[in-house]
Amino acid sequence: MSARISLLIIIFSSGLCGCVKADVPNQKKVESTSQTAPSTNHFDQHFNDAGKFLDLKHSGDAYRQQGAYDKALLAYKEALDKHAYSRPEQSIALDRIAMTYEAIGDFKRAADNYELSAEVTMNEGNRDMLKSKASALRAKVANQN
Repeated sequence: MSARISLLIIIFSSGLCGCVKADVPNQKKVESTSQTAPSTNHFDQHFNDAGKFLDLKHSGDAYRQQGAYDKALLAYKEALDKHAYSRPEQSIALDRIAMTYEAIGDFKRAADNYELSAEVTMNEGNRDMLKSKASALRAKVANQN
């Protein structure tokens, strides 16, 4: 099964499918241009956005691994702001943003984004891990001051 289809299954089975994106703390709410009832077009919209989300996530991952952190952040933020319609997608994008800030050494922003990711994740284990990462980074920031 392709990653895009797996992601769509998560979106539709999680009950978060809709034309209005789920709320992300501290993020502006973005509405879809289509307000139609569920249809093939609705499915196509989700499928296309899921594909764009994954493409941007993979691009961001590649940029981050190459040390091109500004480009990675741009890709992850576009994925979050324009193509993350489900809480799992939002959590993934916020986690990647946090990882990038951590790699840069901006531990405060990394902790902030790990906490945002923890707020929207649907996985309790991930929530605990993300909160732990945020706490460790906040302690690191406190020790630097």
